[in-house]
Amino acid sequence: MKTIIKRMSVIVMAFMVAANMVGCIGLDQIQARQVEQALEARYGEEFKVTRIGNRLGSGEPDTAEAYCHPVANPDIVFRARIDIDGNLLSEGYIGATLRNQMKEYLMQSFEADAMAQYGIL
Repeated sequence: MKTIIKRMSVIVMAFMVAANMVGCIGLDQIQARQVEQALEARYGEEFKVTRIGNRLGSGEPDTAEAYCHPVANPDIVFRARIDIDGNLLSEGYIGATLRNQMKEYLMQSFEADAMAQYGIL
């Protein structure tokens, strides 16, 4: 009798975990779409959410954090936060864009300096 109860409790727990994960996946997709729509409305370009973290209630109360990038340039990765109503609270797109531009400029500058130093230019 005890083994039947143990088996049943393991099955019930496995079902509850699976149901919880399916619910989180659906919630993640909704939150990802909310972030993408808010960013698209703000900047007029298409964005992709790659990951949701600190979901509603698990980090800062009533907010979720998303890791995003513009579809046109996946190298520009930044975080955005939304509230429970889907309003964009903060995002780092401008800073990430400036960092990416600075990185490209510095890499080009270093390459040009290296070429000049070794007589390639």
